[in-house]
Amino acid sequence: MAINKVNFNINTAGLGTPLASKDHISGLVYYNNTLPSGFSASDRIKTVFSITGAEALGIIEGSAAHGVEWYHINEFFQKQPSGELWIGYFAVPAGTPDFLEIKTLQDTANGTLRQVGLITKRRL
Repeated sequence: MAINKVNFNINTAGLGTPLASKDHISGLVYYNNTLPSGFSASDRIKTVFSITGAEALGIIEGSAAHGVEWYHINEFFQKQPSGELWIGYFAVPAGTPDFLEIKTLQDTANGTLRQVGLITKRRL
């Protein structure tokens, strides 16, 4: 009796087929003057595909400066392990925010974001 061959289809989404829609692509805007180690003043937007990727950028659990961000990112990947998350760090606005950072994040992601969260440590 012959043994059947097993083929593994590996692509950019890992094993199997990619997700059918772009509903798994999200963004988070953080108003925080303290940048994680993986960000710089000229490079404030990054894409991550896991909580490990966020930790590699300096967003660490229990951190005084970025513990809240870690929590939100972890929750996102708990709900959608195959997700794509665009993270943007922006300076805390002096006056009333105009939220143009959401447009900046969406433009950087080439319009693929389906939902965007905004987190600030300051009361709006």
